[in-house]
Amino acid sequence: AAAKAAVDVALHDLAAKRLDVTHQLPIGAHMSVPIHLSDGSIYGTFCCFKSTPDHELDERDLAVMRLSANVTVANIERHSRDSIQHHEIYERLQQRLAAGEPASICQPIMDLETHTPVGFELLSRFPMLPKQRPDQVLADAAAVGLTETVECQCIARACEHVHGLPGGCFVSLNVSPILIRQGGLSELLAGLPHERLVVEITEHAVVHDYETIARELEPLRARGVRLAVDDAGAGYASFRHILDLEPDIVKLDMSLVRNVDADKPRRALTGALTEFARNCGFALIAEGIETEAELRTLRSFGQCMGQGFLFARPEPTERWSSKMTSV
Repeated sequence: AAAKAAVDVALHDLAAKRLDVTHQLPIGAHMSVPIHLSDGSIYGTFCCFKSTPDHELDERDLAVMRLSANVTVANIERHSRDSIQHHEIYERLQQRLAAGEPASICQPIMDLETHTPVGFELLSRFPMLPKQRPDQVLADAAAVGLTETVECQCIARACEHVHGLPGGCFVSLNVSPILIRQGGLSELLAGLPHERLVVEITEHAVVHDYETIARELEPLRARGVRLAVDDAGAGYASFRHILDLEPDIVKLDMSLVRNVDADKPRRALTGALTEFARNCGFALIAEGIETEAELRTLRSFGQCMGQGFLFARPEPTERWSSKMTSV
Protein backbone atom coordinates (compact mmCIF):
# COMPACT_ATOMS: atom_id res chain seq x y z
CA ALA A 1 0.00 0.00 0.00
CA ALA A 2 2.81 2.40 0.89
CA ALA A 3 4.57 1.62 -2.40
CA LYS A 4 1.37 2.22 -4.40
CA ALA A 5 0.84 5.50 -2.62
CA ALA A 6 4.40 6.57 -3.44
CA VAL A 7 3.86 5.73 -7.13
CA ASP A 8 0.58 7.67 -7.17
CA VAL A 9 2.35 10.69 -5.68
CA ALA A 10 5.15 10.47 -8.23
CA LEU A 11 2.68 10.26 -11.12
CA HIS A 12 0.75 13.20 -9.73
CA ASP A 13 3.93 15.26 -9.43
CA LEU A 14 4.95 14.29 -12.96
CA ALA A 15 1.55 15.30 -14.34
CA ALA A 16 1.80 18.62 -12.54
CA LYS A 17 5.26 19.26 -14.02
CA ARG A 18 4.51 18.30 -17.65
CA LEU A 19 6.86 19.89 -20.14
CA ASP A 20 5.50 22.50 -22.49
CA VAL A 21 6.09 20.21 -25.44
CA THR A 22 3.39 17.85 -24.12
CA HIS A 23 0.92 20.70 -24.48
CA GLN A 24 2.16 21.50 -27.98
CA LEU A 25 2.10 17.86 -29.06
CA PRO A 26 -0.66 16.05 -27.16
CA ILE A 27 -0.59 12.29 -27.41
CA GLY A 28 -3.94 10.57 -27.81
CA ALA A 29 -2.72 7.10 -28.76
CA HIS A 30 0.68 5.53 -28.41
CA MET A 31 2.35 2.22 -29.24
CA SER A 32 6.01 1.21 -28.82
CA VAL A 33 8.24 -1.85 -28.96
CA PRO A 34 11.84 -2.30 -27.80
CA ILE A 35 14.65 -2.44 -30.38
CA HIS A 36 16.65 -5.57 -29.52
CA LEU A 37 20.00 -5.97 -31.27
CA SER A 38 21.10 -9.46 -32.33
CA ASP A 39 23.33 -9.76 -29.25
CA GLY A 40 20.30 -9.32 -27.02
CA SER A 41 21.07 -5.77 -25.90
CA ILE A 42 18.40 -3.06 -26.08
CA TYR A 43 19.29 -0.25 -28.48
CA GLY A 44 16.20 1.85 -27.83
CA THR A 45 12.48 1.99 -28.48
CA PHE A 46 10.52 2.17 -31.72
CA CYS A 47 7.52 4.41 -31.07
CA CYS A 48 4.46 5.66 -32.93
CA PHE A 49 1.77 7.99 -31.68
CA LYS A 50 -1.17 10.08 -32.84
CA SER A 51 -2.77 13.14 -31.30
CA THR A 52 -6.26 11.65 -31.05
CA PRO A 53 -7.36 8.49 -29.26
CA ASP A 54 -7.57 5.33 -31.36
CA HIS A 55 -9.45 2.43 -29.77
CA GLU A 56 -8.99 0.16 -32.80
CA LEU A 57 -5.29 -0.47 -32.24
CA ASP A 58 -4.69 -4.21 -31.78
CA GLU A 59 -2.15 -7.01 -32.12
CA ARG A 60 -1.89 -6.54 -35.89
CA ASP A 61 -0.63 -3.00 -35.38
CA LEU A 62 1.79 -4.25 -32.76
CA ALA A 63 3.07 -6.89 -35.24
CA VAL A 64 3.70 -4.14 -37.81
CA MET A 65 5.61 -2.21 -35.16
CA ARG A 66 7.75 -5.25 -34.38
CA LEU A 67 8.46 -5.76 -38.09
CA SER A 68 9.49 -2.11 -38.41
CA ALA A 69 11.74 -2.49 -35.37
CA ASN A 70 13.41 -5.54 -36.95
CA VAL A 71 14.06 -3.59 -40.16
CA THR A 72 15.53 -0.79 -38.06
CA VAL A 73 17.80 -3.30 -36.28
CA ALA A 74 19.08 -4.60 -39.64
CA ASN A 75 19.93 -1.06 -40.76
CA ILE A 76 21.56 -0.16 -37.45
CA GLU A 77 23.74 -3.28 -37.41
CA ARG A 78 24.72 -2.92 -41.08
CA HIS A 79 25.79 0.67 -40.45
CA SER A 80 27.68 -0.44 -37.37
CA ARG A 81 29.50 -3.19 -39.30
CA ASP A 82 30.36 -0.75 -42.09
CA SER A 83 31.74 1.75 -39.59
CA ILE A 84 33.87 -0.91 -37.90
CA GLN A 85 35.15 -2.19 -41.25
CA HIS A 86 35.91 1.37 -42.41
CA HIS A 87 37.91 1.98 -39.24
CA GLU A 88 39.79 -1.32 -39.55
CA ILE A 89 40.72 -0.66 -43.20
CA TYR A 90 41.81 2.89 -42.41
CA GLU A 91 43.97 1.78 -39.48
CA ARG A 92 45.52 -1.09 -41.49
CA LEU A 93 46.45 1.28 -44.32
CA GLN A 94 47.95 3.78 -41.90
CA GLN A 95 50.03 0.97 -40.35
CA ARG A 96 51.27 -0.08 -43.78
CA LEU A 97 52.27 3.47 -44.68
CA ALA A 98 53.92 4.04 -41.29
CA ALA A 99 55.94 0.85 -41.78
CA GLY A 100 57.29 2.19 -45.07
CA GLU A 101 55.17 0.13 -47.43
CA PRO A 102 54.97 -0.48 -50.26
CA ALA A 103 58.15 -2.28 -51.26
CA SER A 104 59.22 -1.73 -54.87
CA ILE A 105 60.29 -4.49 -57.21
CA CYS A 106 60.90 -4.41 -60.95
CA GLN A 107 60.31 -6.47 -64.06
CA PRO A 108 62.51 -5.98 -67.11
CA ILE A 109 61.12 -4.94 -70.48
CA MET A 110 63.12 -6.80 -73.09
CA ASP A 111 64.28 -6.33 -76.65
CA LEU A 112 62.53 -9.28 -78.29
CA GLU A 113 65.40 -9.90 -80.69
CA THR A 114 68.40 -9.67 -78.35
CA HIS A 115 66.65 -10.70 -75.09
CA THR A 116 68.38 -7.83 -73.27
CA PRO A 117 66.64 -5.27 -71.05
CA VAL A 118 65.70 -1.93 -72.60
CA GLY A 119 63.57 -0.80 -69.66
CA PHE A 120 62.13 -1.72 -66.28
CA GLU A 121 58.64 -1.45 -64.85
CA LEU A 122 58.62 -0.63 -61.14
CA LEU A 123 55.86 -2.44 -59.24
CA SER A 124 54.49 -2.04 -55.71
CA ARG A 125 54.10 -4.90 -53.24
CA PHE A 126 52.58 -4.98 -49.75
CA PRO A 127 54.26 -7.77 -47.75
CA MET A 128 52.84 -6.92 -44.31
CA LEU A 129 50.21 -9.30 -42.99
CA PRO A 130 47.54 -9.62 -44.10
CA LYS A 131 49.20 -9.78 -47.52
CA GLN A 132 47.17 -8.05 -50.20
CA ARG A 133 47.56 -7.52 -53.92
CA PRO A 134 48.19 -3.91 -54.98
CA ASP A 135 44.74 -3.65 -56.55
CA GLN A 136 43.17 -4.77 -53.25
CA VAL A 137 45.14 -2.16 -51.29
CA LEU A 138 44.17 0.57 -53.73
CA ALA A 139 40.52 -0.51 -53.55
CA ASP A 140 40.69 -0.27 -49.75
CA ALA A 141 42.32 3.16 -50.04
CA ALA A 142 39.50 4.34 -52.29
CA ALA A 143 36.91 3.06 -49.80
CA VAL A 144 38.33 5.13 -46.93
CA GLY A 145 39.48 8.24 -48.81
CA LEU A 146 43.22 7.48 -48.84
CA THR A 147 43.73 6.95 -52.59
CA GLU A 148 46.00 9.93 -53.12
CA THR A 149 48.02 9.25 -49.95
CA VAL A 150 48.66 5.59 -50.82
CA GLU A 151 49.41 6.22 -54.48
CA CYS A 152 51.81 9.07 -53.71
CA GLN A 153 53.73 6.79 -51.36
CA CYS A 154 53.80 4.06 -54.03
CA ILE A 155 55.35 6.49 -56.50
CA ALA A 156 57.74 7.94 -53.91
CA ARG A 157 59.00 4.46 -53.00
CA ALA A 158 59.41 3.55 -56.67
CA CYS A 159 61.32 6.75 -57.38
CA GLU A 160 63.90 5.77 -54.76
CA HIS A 161 65.00 2.92 -57.08
CA VAL A 162 65.31 4.79 -60.37
CA HIS A 163 68.97 5.73 -59.94
CA GLY A 164 69.86 2.17 -58.93
CA LEU A 165 68.60 0.63 -62.17
CA PRO A 166 70.96 0.30 -65.13
CA GLY A 167 71.55 3.53 -67.00
CA GLY A 168 70.47 3.54 -70.61
CA CYS A 169 67.24 1.72 -69.70
CA PHE A 170 63.97 3.57 -69.29
CA VAL A 171 61.98 3.22 -66.05
CA SER A 172 58.19 2.92 -66.08
CA LEU A 173 56.05 4.18 -63.19
CA ASN A 174 52.35 3.35 -62.79
CA VAL A 175 50.21 6.44 -62.21
CA SER A 176 46.42 6.76 -62.17
CA PRO A 177 44.57 9.51 -64.07
CA ILE A 178 43.12 10.65 -60.72
CA LEU A 179 46.56 11.51 -59.35
CA ILE A 180 47.60 13.20 -62.59
CA ARG A 181 44.41 15.26 -62.57
CA GLN A 182 45.04 16.43 -59.01
CA GLY A 183 48.51 17.76 -59.90
CA GLY A 184 51.67 17.22 -57.91
CA LEU A 185 53.19 14.53 -60.13
CA SER A 186 55.96 16.91 -61.22
CA GLU A 187 56.98 17.34 -57.58
CA LEU A 188 57.11 13.57 -57.03
CA LEU A 189 59.38 13.17 -60.06
CA ALA A 190 61.65 16.13 -59.22
CA GLY A 191 65.36 15.31 -59.22
CA LEU A 192 65.00 12.26 -61.45
CA PRO A 193 66.36 11.92 -65.01
CA HIS A 194 63.19 12.79 -66.89
CA GLU A 195 64.51 11.40 -70.17
CA ARG A 196 64.54 7.91 -68.60
CA LEU A 197 61.03 8.06 -67.14
CA VAL A 198 57.83 6.62 -68.58
CA VAL A 199 54.53 7.52 -66.89
CA GLU A 200 52.19 4.59 -67.35
CA ILE A 201 48.45 5.34 -67.21
CA THR A 202 46.93 2.45 -65.29
CA GLU A 203 43.18 2.99 -64.94
CA HIS A 204 40.55 0.97 -66.82
CA ALA A 205 37.66 3.34 -66.10
CA VAL A 206 36.46 5.87 -68.64
CA VAL A 207 38.08 9.29 -68.17
CA HIS A 208 36.07 12.30 -69.27
CA ASP A 209 38.51 15.15 -68.69
CA TYR A 210 41.37 14.21 -71.01
CA GLU A 211 42.19 17.88 -71.56
CA THR A 212 43.08 18.29 -67.86
CA ILE A 213 45.27 15.17 -67.87
CA ALA A 214 47.04 16.25 -71.07
CA ARG A 215 47.60 19.72 -69.61
CA GLU A 216 49.09 18.33 -66.40
CA LEU A 217 51.40 16.01 -68.36
CA GLU A 218 52.54 18.62 -70.90
CA PRO A 219 55.38 20.14 -68.78
CA LEU A 220 56.72 16.66 -67.94
CA ARG A 221 56.59 15.51 -71.55
CA ALA A 222 58.35 18.70 -72.61
CA ARG A 223 61.22 17.72 -70.27
CA GLY A 224 61.53 14.26 -71.79
CA VAL A 225 59.10 12.12 -69.77
CA ARG A 226 57.30 9.66 -72.03
CA LEU A 227 53.68 8.57 -71.70
CA ALA A 228 52.52 4.96 -71.92
CA VAL A 229 48.98 3.56 -71.98
CA ASP A 230 48.64 0.25 -70.17
CA ASP A 231 46.34 -2.69 -70.89
CA ALA A 232 45.50 -1.87 -74.52
CA GLY A 233 42.91 -4.34 -75.74
CA ALA A 234 41.48 -4.97 -72.27
CA GLY A 235 38.57 -2.56 -72.67
CA TYR A 236 37.11 0.61 -74.08
CA ALA A 237 38.98 2.98 -71.77
CA SER A 238 42.47 2.06 -72.96
CA PHE A 239 41.57 2.89 -76.57
CA ARG A 240 40.17 6.26 -75.49
CA HIS A 241 43.47 6.89 -73.69
CA ILE A 242 45.35 6.17 -76.92
CA LEU A 243 43.17 8.39 -79.08
CA ASP A 244 42.93 11.35 -76.71
CA LEU A 245 46.37 11.36 -75.06
CA GLU A 246 48.60 10.41 -78.01
CA PRO A 247 51.04 8.30 -75.97
CA ASP A 248 54.63 7.45 -76.87
CA ILE A 249 54.18 3.80 -75.87
CA VAL A 250 51.21 1.42 -75.78
CA LYS A 251 51.31 -1.80 -73.76
CA LEU A 252 49.33 -4.73 -75.09
CA ASP A 253 47.34 -6.40 -72.33
CA MET A 254 48.32 -9.96 -71.44
CA SER A 255 44.77 -11.09 -72.29
CA LEU A 256 45.67 -10.45 -75.94
CA VAL A 257 49.15 -11.93 -75.71
CA ARG A 258 48.08 -15.16 -74.02
CA ASN A 259 47.98 -17.93 -76.67
CA VAL A 260 48.36 -15.36 -79.46
CA ASP A 261 50.20 -18.04 -81.45
CA ALA A 262 47.22 -20.43 -81.47
CA ASP A 263 44.18 -18.18 -81.11
CA LYS A 264 43.14 -16.71 -84.47
CA PRO A 265 41.08 -13.73 -83.15
CA ARG A 266 43.87 -12.72 -80.74
CA ARG A 267 46.44 -13.04 -83.50
CA ALA A 268 44.37 -10.91 -85.86
CA LEU A 269 43.72 -8.18 -83.28
CA THR A 270 47.36 -8.10 -82.14
CA GLY A 271 48.51 -7.85 -85.73
CA ALA A 272 46.05 -5.01 -86.38
CA LEU A 273 47.23 -3.13 -83.27
CA THR A 274 50.83 -3.56 -84.36
CA GLU A 275 50.03 -2.00 -87.73
CA PHE A 276 48.02 0.75 -86.00
CA ALA A 277 51.04 1.55 -83.79
CA ARG A 278 53.33 1.63 -86.80
CA ASN A 279 51.05 4.08 -88.62
CA CYS A 280 50.62 6.31 -85.56
CA GLY A 281 54.27 6.33 -84.59
CA PHE A 282 54.14 4.92 -81.08
CA ALA A 283 56.05 1.93 -79.68
CA LEU A 284 54.39 -1.30 -78.53
CA ILE A 285 55.25 -3.42 -75.51
CA ALA A 286 53.65 -6.86 -75.23
CA GLU A 287 52.84 -7.85 -71.65
CA GLY A 288 52.63 -11.32 -70.16
CA ILE A 289 54.80 -13.26 -72.63
CA GLU A 290 55.16 -16.77 -71.21
CA THR A 291 55.99 -19.12 -74.08
CA GLU A 292 58.45 -19.29 -76.96
CA ALA A 293 55.51 -19.71 -79.36
CA GLU A 294 53.98 -16.42 -78.19
CA LEU A 295 57.37 -14.74 -78.57
CA ARG A 296 57.83 -16.02 -82.13
CA THR A 297 54.37 -14.82 -83.14
CA LEU A 298 54.92 -11.35 -81.68
CA ARG A 299 58.27 -11.06 -83.43
CA SER A 300 56.64 -12.04 -86.72
CA PHE A 301 54.43 -8.95 -86.40
CA GLY A 302 57.53 -6.79 -86.11
CA GLN A 303 57.11 -6.06 -82.39
CA CYS A 304 60.38 -5.27 -80.69
CA MET A 305 59.67 -5.00 -76.92
CA GLY A 306 57.94 -7.20 -74.36
CA GLN A 307 57.89 -8.45 -70.80
CA GLY A 308 56.71 -11.58 -69.04
CA PHE A 309 57.71 -14.67 -67.09
CA LEU A 310 59.43 -16.11 -70.18
CA PHE A 311 62.18 -13.54 -69.57
CA ALA A 312 61.99 -12.78 -65.84
CA ARG A 313 59.62 -12.54 -62.93
CA PRO A 314 59.45 -9.30 -60.91
CA GLU A 315 62.48 -9.09 -58.60
CA PRO A 316 64.10 -6.61 -56.21
CA THR A 317 65.82 -3.83 -58.15
CA GLU A 318 69.17 -4.62 -56.51
CA ARG A 319 69.34 -7.99 -58.28
CA TRP A 320 69.04 -6.38 -61.68
CA SER A 321 71.64 -3.78 -60.82
CA SER A 322 74.10 -6.54 -59.90
CA LYS A 323 73.19 -8.64 -62.95
CA MET A 324 73.80 -5.79 -65.36
CA THR A 325 77.05 -4.85 -63.58
CA SER A 326 78.37 -8.43 -63.81
CA VAL A 327 77.55 -8.51 -67.53
